[in-house]
Amino acid sequence: MQMSEFIVTHMNAILDEWDSFARRISPVAKGLSAQRLRDHAREMLLEIAADMQTPQSSAEQQAKSEGQATGLLHGDSPAETHAVARIVDSFTLDEVVSEYRALRASVVRLWTREMGQADRRTLEELIRFNESIDQALCESVTRYSTNVERARDLLLGVLAHDLRNPLGAIVQSAQYLLRTETLETAHTKATVRILNSGTRMRAMISDLLDFTRTRLGDHLPVTLKVMDLRDVCASIVEEIASGHPDRQLRFQSEGALTGNWDPDRIAQMLSNLIGNAVQHGDPNSPVEIRAFGTQSHVRVEIHNKGIPVPEHLRGTLFNPLLRGAAAADPTSRTEGSIGLGLYIAEQIAKAHAGTVVLAASDEDGTTFALELPRGGVQP
Repeated sequence: MQMSEFIVTHMNAILDEWDSFARRISPVAKGLSAQRLRDHAREMLLEIAADMQTPQSSAEQQAKSEGQATGLLHGDSPAETHAVARIVDSFTLDEVVSEYRALRASVVRLWTREMGQADRRTLEELIRFNESIDQALCESVTRYSTNVERARDLLLGVLAHDLRNPLGAIVQSAQYLLRTETLETAHTKATVRILNSGTRMRAMISDLLDFTRTRLGDHLPVTLKVMDLRDVCASIVEEIASGHPDRQLRFQSEGALTGNWDPDRIAQMLSNLIGNAVQHGDPNSPVEIRAFGTQSHVRVEIHNKGIPVPEHLRGTLFNPLLRGAAAADPTSRTEGSIGLGLYIAEQIAKAHAGTVVLAASDEDGTTFALELPRGGVQP
């Protein structure tokens, strides 16, 4: 009997083992009905059986082995729908993967017991079955991971959004108290600490909102108007220098630096890039910021000496929630940072059809180069 035919004719026995295994691996499964536990297993097995009976080219076999095959059904495959159902039922990803391992073992065990003597055709059917199981597993894992990541990003976005109002009230109240000029010295110091902490928290919440917006497929919103990048650079350099009086920052500019950009977003991006250079650069060497214009673009280079970003981390430096040495050592994060600065800087550049690139070496130090087209049109 062909394996595909065996799957169809012995469906109930296979599903009984699927049901039994699911109850063993997941405490949640013990309270679910047999129908709920089997959910889309029957459709999945029927699709696998149909796939095994379908002629397959070498290219299709290769694609399937890499998890890139196209399902036989339109829309979501049974494996994808199964992953969503398991998320709803609180199965972990490890438990979902274990289900597929058990399904593979059950079918092979029951079929070989039925077959008895194996031959070349048996081996070929076994290969086709494993290919189909691997494809279904890939579809389930991909859908499970995608849905969990999206749910996490939505949660972060909702949390950050809902925190803005109470935090705004804290900051405004602290500002009001400082304006009264009736506080005693100790009370003034405490109010200043509240204001500074609230301001840092507001910046982190803003970063989280920007992060979730881009992760969910939206561009960062920008409001374009004609502005001079020289003024914004000078303002950010002065602001960061006042917060780091022990550090030396040098700003130089050449040529016309006007363009059609979002001033607030450009300031946010420059603050992230220059702040990163101050944080990770050699404290005994100056941070150098140079801005100059070409006919169509404006370029800003931010350079610092010190130990450069390790080469193996440079490819992930702009990834969210990773940041230079912090990617390897989470304890190196500074207060008030959640590791989104460089990611958001890159997203702001993209929103202006620009780029941010890194150049680093032991001899020359680290340079972030920002290029913005003067038109500032979103891609």
